[in-house]
Amino acid sequence: MNICIVLKFKSRAKIIFKLIEWLIKKDCNIELVVAKSLIKKLKIKPNLKPIIKVSTYIDKEYDFSAYKKYISKKQTKGVIFINDTFSTYGKSYILLNKILNQGIVASKLKSNLPIMIGLSTVSNYHNIYRDSDIIGTNLFFLNRDGIKCFKSILNSNKIFCVLNAVNEFENTYYKPKYNKDKIKNQNLIYETILNNNIKNKGTLIYIGRGLVEKLSINIERYYNYGIFLFIEKIKKIII
Repeated sequence: MNICIVLKFKSRAKIIFKLIEWLIKKDCNIELVVAKSLIKKLKIKPNLKPIIKVSTYIDKEYDFSAYKKYISKKQTKGVIFINDTFSTYGKSYILLNKILNQGIVASKLKSNLPIMIGLSTVSNYHNIYRDSDIIGTNLFFLNRDGIKCFKSILNSNKIFCVLNAVNEFENTYYKPKYNKDKIKNQNLIYETILNNNIKNKGTLIYIGRGLVEKLSINIERYYNYGIFLFIEKIKKIII
């Protein structure tokens, strides 16, 4: 399985490297896409250097800038995209393993339909699209036709007209989660449009909708996030 991991913050590198080591054991083909401002400060483990590919991106559109760079040069049957929030509130190996296993199956399907797999979450723009259930873009899988759909969205000039129109509408009638950050607003719209397009043309496969599955994923995530916050507090006290 092809994996695209986006790393923007140095503080998250240690856990991301542990994630990479876990993925290597799963025979994954990994590319680490690092923010250009971080690459000179980043020390990659010697044992990982010969195994993973490292590239850089200019952080204009947060994760989507890195995703765009990755898929622009790839011809593949499927990719799992992971951003570095996996090291904070998004850390769940249960979830990742489920996406990995289902992604492998979806990659082998002889279908021309786009497929997206990931955790069921709530869109900040559900009032516009009238559909609150979406798949978050911090950890998700796309098959070959899903990647084509993603490329067309990221490369379309029309998307900026949509972004401006929606931003204007939101600022007037509905305050989104990241109202003060235009780029984060745009990313939320990219996320929703990607979900909307794939749902209309193909299939969204939600992880974490069942009660037991949802509980196991959330317990793991909250436990890991609690440890992360505790370590961060200790660092502040020591420093």
